[in-house]
Amino acid sequence: MGHGDRIAMTEGYHGHQYSDENQEAALDFLDRFNRMPIRRGLIAPKLLPDADLLCTRTGQVMLDQSDARSLMDEIRDYYGERKSVNHAALGEEYKSINRLITRIGP
Repeated sequence: MGHGDRIAMTEGYHGHQYSDENQEAALDFLDRFNRMPIRRGLIAPKLLPDADLLCTRTGQVMLDQSDARSLMDEIRDYYGERKSVNHAALGEEYKSINRLITRIGP
């Protein structure tokens, strides 16, 4: 649709984490999307003791909570509750969104 200025990519070789460049690019995108002032650089995180970050005694919800449910349990139940609902085909959803965008304009 002619908006090449809205596409960007950041890459690099880093450890198993989000690089500073990727974090900054993601935050810049969110700032633009949410119409917030653009800031440069990352704010230094406040480091906390490991014990302060635990949400349960051991840090393992599945061990500490007798009624704990895994993410897979939640996904299975979510799917089961919604699988019988008649959903529009992906192509129809795409056309519907395209018509809406065309009406709204750039």
